Amino acid sequence: MQGDTRIHNSSKPLRILNLAPQAAPAAPLSGFSTVAGRPYWRALAPRVQRAVSLLAWQQSRCQRTGAGAASTWHHGLSEEQVAAVTASQQHVRVDAVPGSGKTRVLISRIAHLIEERGVPARQILAITFTRKAAGELQTRIAASLGPKAAAEVVAGTFHSVAARLLRNHVSLIPSCGRNRRFQILDQADSVGTMTTLLKEQARSPLERRFAADLITETDFKAFIKTANREAVGLGKGLQYCISKLKGGLTSHFGLTGLQAIERLQQGGLPRDNPRLLAFIGEDSLRHTLPLAFDAYNERLCSLNQFDYDDLMAGIVSLLEQRPELCRRYQRAYTHVLVDEFQDTNAAQYNLVHQLIGSEGNLFVVGDPDQAIYGWRGANAAYMDSFLQNDFPDLVTLQLRDNYRSTPEILSAASWALAGQDPALAGRIPFQPQCPSGPAVEVLAADTGREEAQQVVDCIQSLTKSGQFQPRDCAILFRRHIQGRLFEQAMVQANVPYILLGGEPFWGRKEVKDMMAYLHLLANLHEAAALKRIINMPKRALGDKALENLTAWAKSQGHTLGSCLFGEFPASHIPPRDTLAASLPRRVQVMQRNGVVEEPDGLSGLRQPALSDLASLVEEHLPVLPSAKEMGVSPAARRAVCAFRAQMALIRLQVEVCEPDEVMQLVMEAIELEDYIISGAFSKQGDPLERWDRVKLLL
Repeated sequence: MQGDTRIHNSSKPLRILNLAPQAAPAAPLSGFSTVAGRPYWRALAPRVQRAVSLLAWQQSRCQRTGAGAASTWHHGLSEEQVAAVTASQQHVRVDAVPGSGKTRVLISRIAHLIEERGVPARQILAITFTRKAAGELQTRIAASLGPKAAAEVVAGTFHSVAARLLRNHVSLIPSCGRNRRFQILDQADSVGTMTTLLKEQARSPLERRFAADLITETDFKAFIKTANREAVGLGKGLQYCISKLKGGLTSHFGLTGLQAIERLQQGGLPRDNPRLLAFIGEDSLRHTLPLAFDAYNERLCSLNQFDYDDLMAGIVSLLEQRPELCRRYQRAYTHVLVDEFQDTNAAQYNLVHQLIGSEGNLFVVGDPDQAIYGWRGANAAYMDSFLQNDFPDLVTLQLRDNYRSTPEILSAASWALAGQDPALAGRIPFQPQCPSGPAVEVLAADTGREEAQQVVDCIQSLTKSGQFQPRDCAILFRRHIQGRLFEQAMVQANVPYILLGGEPFWGRKEVKDMMAYLHLLANLHEAAALKRIINMPKRALGDKALENLTAWAKSQGHTLGSCLFGEFPASHIPPRDTLAASLPRRVQVMQRNGVVEEPDGLSGLRQPALSDLASLVEEHLPVLPSAKEMGVSPAARRAVCAFRAQMALIRLQVEVCEPDEVMQLVMEAIELEDYIISGAFSKQGDPLERWDRVKLLL
């Protein structure tokens, strides 16, 4: 929000209680006498005592900040923002359009409660949806009210609040099986646990067959590799389904997988999600999902772990089954404020409902039209119909002023919304507060490359005019993987850029490794590329072995690449016609609807037709000394011989293959897909996303 765009200009001045400092600050409130040495005001009735305490608090605040000091939370707020901040009703819902200052309203509301209504900071609970937003909330509260108030206000995500409460009471949850030292799994850890379970399930019968000599060692290893590869994709999908199932229930503790699905399908709980019911009901998941649900929960319980969905289910179950504990937290948090309320799911909504009770104060901010987490069980209906039904006295206020975008952008946004659903465009009309700007341009492109090139051309046109610098331009895209084409276009056009929220495509390890292979094939003596990929995939050539090999090459007066490959292939390449006849193209990369089809099998490096070329390669590579002379183990020497033969053979095929075919040959030769998807490449990140990035190089 732009602070100087709209200033509070109400004709009625804000009423600020302002007490002048008294001469005797030691007394709770100057002018009150004492009885038997005790302040008289302590003998007053509780209601009057609370009022006097508030006056004393206001007086002490004025004494700290100076006579006549007034609150500043309202500075720069518009009339509709002030109305939302100062709403006196018990239950308040604020429907806010994008760019209307929702976060500022939430923070100003907290300041108003503390400074004007005397609510103790420790009785305020502010909930956001991301840790980054929670951190920003704490920072801005500290800037507005000081570090002490910021430390006392409980601000965090739904999951952090749930974890905070569960640490003290987890042993009270029936059928939970965890203690207060539980660990919390993030999304990647949860997927990893499910994948491990699937791998174990696949290994067990194979190991029994192998032990009984029913299958050979070669077949056993091949079966295990296939099972591990399939487990990665299936594990991610099943964990996603389990998360959706848990998110659609208020609590799943004590339920088997079948019971959880049946409870959700029967609609026995009032917080169900119709889309989730339809999803869970798919026949393909009816048998697999319950078994996976049970095995996954048993594993987490045995390891004293919670995933994010368990945190919410655990605290909801605890407060439902322990009414006295629920009342305790209702008294502890008299004011509950929630940001982005349209993205709540069943368990999150029930937690808020339990904490409010009959006497608590609720203040939620959001926009049902901005709900983006339906894929994980969120339901915008919780902000609409459920709030209205559960809190009949609910007051709805609107923030319609947009301080973020020009009128042209808002007009385009309204037009786009109207194209999807006419009701959306007029639900809460935008009221632009920014000055007019240039018209919105819509560019049409047939391919992703063409789209990226058009965008880069626009950026260059803007910067060449001298009116803008590259840092004045931004490109937004929905998925990280889409950024590769934009990065490539900007690199080719020599446009400087910074990628936010992730590592640049060309800086990814898997991408750099593949590019290193291509660099080595272009020049077999390139030291940096050789060092990077000589042990990728793992070839028993660790850092120590590579260090000894480098030292051996140096003792010979050459680089490692020169010692391994000599002058190959400069003087030993057969005539192109002969080479083409010996190396039929085995790689055909076809583009249909933007999808790369996998070839039938790239076994060219192992087919008998290449035996003559393999012999040619061996004949013209330098003879390597013994393992002892090279300073490595016999296994490491064998790995070096296999690696250089592999590279030399692919190098011959460079002469008759297109670049993308060469890259496909490398991927097949080193079995890169299996290496990445099995998780051996890296324990960090999503293996499937890594493999998708590698395929984009084609």
